[in-house]
Amino acid sequence: MTPERAELVLLLESELLRQAFSSLAARDRRFEIRDLLVGLQSSGQGAFKPVALSHQWANGPEQIRLLKSHAVVGVVLLSDSQPSRYDSPSNWGLPTACVRWDKPWSYVAASLLELHRNANPGCDLPRVESGSCVSAEELVLKSLTRREMQVLGLIAEGYSARRMAAALHLAESTIDNHKSGLLKKFGVRKSIELARIAYRLGVVLP
Repeated sequence: MTPERAELVLLLESELLRQAFSSLAARDRRFEIRDLLVGLQSSGQGAFKPVALSHQWANGPEQIRLLKSHAVVGVVLLSDSQPSRYDSPSNWGLPTACVRWDKPWSYVAASLLELHRNANPGCDLPRVESGSCVSAEELVLKSLTRREMQVLGLIAEGYSARRMAAALHLAESTIDNHKSGLLKKFGVRKSIELARIAYRLGVVLP
């Protein structure tokens, strides 16, 4: 008999982040990814209800309605800061937990499973899974081009677009394009968040 798995919905704007977390979850036999666009497939009577992974700030009315329409029972919010007002269950209307998104998959999985266990007491999946020490952030970093790595490093060092353009012998518009691409790939909105990522991953020595 195939062991039960926790159904996981990924509500992430960044395609690379979705791919990274899909890859991490696929290696973890306790989870099964469900696509919101396709719809959650019920595994029969008494099927366990799914949990979701989302950005801390992605709690717009549409996203919340979408999750509720698919019977999602809890949301783990990926954050680049300490827990804040976004974590309030009343803000989402669902049980929530906050995890810094640079944490290894093991931390993210533990929070997802905690929500899953609380909503599905009949399904007690293993708390530990081998090979879960990689973060989605690290997987995204590995996908960057050499030029993107250079721009990320200079962002962390506080270079303006003009200084980066001069240092790399590129047009400012090209630098802006690289910066926009990095923001999208890492799923963040500000350059300061890219700088934190660079320091955490050792792109720039503190």
